[in-house]
Amino acid sequence: MIFEQYVMGQGSSNYPTMSMLDFSAMCKRWGIINRKDLSTNDIDRLFFAVNFEEVQGEAGDLEDNPDQELCRYEFYEIVVRLAKLKFEN
Repeated sequence: MIFEQYVMGQGSSNYPTMSMLDFSAMCKRWGIINRKDLSTNDIDRLFFAVNFEEVQGEAGDLEDNPDQELCRYEFYEIVVRLAKLKFEN
């Protein structure tokens, strides 16, 4: 629900995906990024880690999963990774 509301209402991404710029803007707007726990670099690294596809070429391409954008299940994964990184210490 959060993913759809943000992408359709506040972001500039095309539904059903979210770009890295929109995800970073959402993190800033929600106050997730700060100097103590998470930096913009941490957000970028997590974005690339979640968006990584091990299989390249046609076998690895999913029609609804652009290479530089998050789809719904990747969004859930990055939220979990953010929580782990932020609250691990």
